[in-house]
Amino acid sequence: MNDTFIIHVFINLSKRTITVLDTDGNDRLMDFPHNLEGAQDFTAACSEIADIVDTEMITYTFAEQ
Repeated sequence: MNDTFIIHVFINLSKRTITVLDTDGNDRLMDFPHNLEGAQDFTAACSEIADIVDTEMITYTFAEQ
């Protein structure tokens, strides 16, 4: 049985995206719409990640123009 673990999380506050990298080399992009429901879901997801994942494994970014 192969266990997969999260190795890093990138949270882009401007784009409302969360990218999760795991030990298998996979990355998962979660994109939240720019509306009220998307803002609420993005905020909830960020809070849960901050509660579960070690803070050194999270990088907060802003979109670059």
